[in-house]
Amino acid sequence: MALRIVTAALVLLIFVMYLSTTHRTVVTAPVPTASTTQAATVINTLIIPTDEFSEIGTLVFYPNNVGPVPYIFYQDASGVTVAKALTFAVLPMTDFSTWSGARVAVTGIVDHEHVVVTRISYLAPP
Repeated sequence: MALRIVTAALVLLIFVMYLSTTHRTVVTAPVPTASTTQAATVINTLIIPTDEFSEIGTLVFYPNNVGPVPYIFYQDASGVTVAKALTFAVLPMTDFSTWSGARVAVTGIVDHEHVVVTRISYLAPP
């Protein structure tokens, strides 16, 4: 038992001596910064191409666990009624929940089954 303790202490002492005798050098180098043009080029290559969205339809709100989710119902080129959930990269300045059932024009970018809205306009009451 005493031999194990002495061996463990000796291994620990050798490890501590190794750490204290090795010299660590910290190397620093300036990080090159990208210009605005370079950054825009990198961002443009990383962005997945998406479809632009511009439709006129009816605004409807459906309940969700968090709160009501806005949807636009519109007819596509073949006459089929389609619904897209609306999301906002920047929250709108006004609360448009009173627009439920109103005719609206929505422009944005399609992201799967959602539309990231860049502009929403009230056209006509329900």
